Amino acid sequence: MTSDQKIDIDFPASGIMPKDETQATAFLRKHPEFDGRNVVVAIFDTGVDPGAAGLQTTSDGKPKILDVIDTSGSGDVDISTIVEAKANEITGLSGRALKLGNWTNPTNNYRIGLKRAYELFPSSLVSRLK
Repeated sequence: MTSDQKIDIDFPASGIMPKDETQATAFLRKHPEFDGRNVVVAIFDTGVDPGAAGLQTTSDGKPKILDVIDTSGSGDVDISTIVEAKANEITGLSGRALKLGNWTNPTNNYRIGLKRAYELFPSSLVSRLK
């Protein structure tokens, strides 16, 4: 973003992102180049969608996501099988076609794994479900 570009303070809608209350709007007007460039952030979350449009590229065109690592179980899911994408799609170990969206992978190789969900659950939960 350059200093002559208008900052969109109306999106997202008020209440979702309290930009005025946190003084973020005033800060961005004063420092429009402080948009996160050259900053690396690690996110530990089970709900991140690496295919989300807002997570694709930075304001200067670089990829936002550098790596995705499954830390949900420290290797509980064997991901040693590597497949190559064809027509922006891979076939999972279940045989199901998995669309990749706008994700860019320079190697075009993807590690895949399969695990039945109940194998990840605590034994007390499994006994209630069976």
